[in-house]
Amino acid sequence: MDVVPYVTNVETAISTFLSKDYMRSAVGDYPVKLTGTTGETVKVSGFNLAPSNKAVDTNTVKSDVRLSKNKIALSGTTKQGTGLKVEAGSGTDDGKWLVTMSAAGNGYLTFFTNGIPSLNNIDSEAEYNKESSLIHASLNNDRKFSIWDFTALRTNNSAPKSNGATYPSMAMNNDTPQFAYVNNVEGYGLAEFWDGSSETKIYENWDLFTYTSLALNSDGKRAALYDINVVQGGTGYASDSGGIMTNFFNKPADTDWNSTTYFFRNNNVWMDGLYKQGVTAVLGRYQYPAIKLVGNNNISHVFYSVYDSIDDRVIFRYFTVGTSDTLVANATAITSENTKVYINKNQLNQVSVNGTWPNYTSTNNNNNRRFSNNGNYAGTTTAPQEFATGSTVGLYTATAGVPVTTNNGNVTAARGILVYYAGTNMYYTYATNDANTNWSTPIVLDSNCEASYISIVVDDDKHVHIAYQDNIAGDVKYVYIPTYSTPETRKTVTVDSYLTVGDKLTLDVVGSTPYIGYKGLGNTAKVAWYVENNGVPDIATLTDGIDSDEKFTGSWNVEIIPNRIVDSDTNRFNVGVGRTSKNPVIGYSNNQSGSKGIEYLTRKADLSE
Repeated sequence: MDVVPYVTNVETAISTFLSKDYMRSAVGDYPVKLTGTTGETVKVSGFNLAPSNKAVDTNTVKSDVRLSKNKIALSGTTKQGTGLKVEAGSGTDDGKWLVTMSAAGNGYLTFFTNGIPSLNNIDSEAEYNKESSLIHASLNNDRKFSIWDFTALRTNNSAPKSNGATYPSMAMNNDTPQFAYVNNVEGYGLAEFWDGSSETKIYENWDLFTYTSLALNSDGKRAALYDINVVQGGTGYASDSGGIMTNFFNKPADTDWNSTTYFFRNNNVWMDGLYKQGVTAVLGRYQYPAIKLVGNNNISHVFYSVYDSIDDRVIFRYFTVGTSDTLVANATAITSENTKVYINKNQLNQVSVNGTWPNYTSTNNNNNRRFSNNGNYAGTTTAPQEFATGSTVGLYTATAGVPVTTNNGNVTAARGILVYYAGTNMYYTYATNDANTNWSTPIVLDSNCEASYISIVVDDDKHVHIAYQDNIAGDVKYVYIPTYSTPETRKTVTVDSYLTVGDKLTLDVVGSTPYIGYKGLGNTAKVAWYVENNGVPDIATLTDGIDSDEKFTGSWNVEIIPNRIVDSDTNRFNVGVGRTSKNPVIGYSNNQSGSKGIEYLTRKADLSE
């Protein structure tokens, strides 16, 4: 021990906004932030740490501090991995080494002293190398770092309205995150969409917009939903109020203020309006809407659910859209452009002021004006399906679709799933016919949990994944159902429960591995994903992420995102996973002074050597 280097302590930026106990993930990794090519600087203490070469790698000089794929950065006598810049600390950091974590991927930290590598990563399973932890059931002295690449979309010239934006939703188009969001900073509402390279204005109006929801079909085309909170003057007419509006596939034409207020626009449909006769305080009527797409551009099946706070009810809609007027039954165009997008008119009618289907042109005349002085909706007379009602209905719903019939690569039939909270129970029900009008008897997934931020994903093998916050216990819970129509075979586990976690939760799945993003302690977000059984849930082996003392077991990896986030609006922490890279992404709206707007972080892959 007089000559062998050994790392005794590491301090990352997480220790500056939480205590040092939270610096390591559930499996023991240290999450750190990378901005561009510059990684955060961590402080390292230990015995016999005396690197000779301290600069980053050059053609002639190789740093003696390495980040590498393998636990020991040696291949024979050849040092491996990425060389890191290191300098001796001074003042309050005297005796510490300041290491800049500028690396292209995750890896183990090794110090070389006179050619000898630090002992930590050599025999970390030995009893003398175990470390104590407040939040881990067991922990060793490995020094692996998890690199999170930070992107401030709010400073990107391709997305100017993401600066100051709120209520973002995110979906992954292969490895690229896409966002729907609203911007109210000028005192009026803007609904925007960013496709990974450019920003599209979807809608503009007075009053402030709130919730969004974003889904992509298998061809990468969107359903971008916005809660248009706008009332002209309380005149009691449906045309005076906004509601839930969804943009399908393509950019709408003519989105200026005076053009969008009362009129239908290409590729947009109105689903539920704020208006209710005799009620003028209708802003904020719909809470936490959810939308999902199943299918491709030819035909996509749309599943939508939301809580209606005026009528105290959970409502659901199903309809089809697409570019094929053959596959989309009762097809009527929602665009006047040459590239047509059709909707099944019988499932979701759009009604202009004169009671007929709107022109869907950019002209501002009555043939294109939204429904006026009858009915409860701001553009449709098709009533939604109604599920739970009453004052005990929860704010949070989630929906998804399961493909059941395909023909020549097109999904010709899909069945809906709906989860909601009512009374004291969280219920699960599924459609039993292709029209999605008949439903199974709801079963209880959980009781006395005040289920919040419910999220559902159906994976490519048709397994159902559900995540939610147990709002009473403040825990993150996960439900796995192998077959959507037999929920009795489910298994429920607790992912994270130390203190209060799980607020603003979302779920994504790649392969069969679930990833969950949610609020942690203080100004932090967390990402958790299943790692046991190669990340594949199974009823027989699926386990909790915590033990009876609420300490992490490592069966789920839970990492704090290495960035301070002031989440003072009601947006969610959106999680996604690259379809090719398999790297998790978390996107959100930061309200921190000087950092207001949309940001996201992407976890890097492990280093190749």
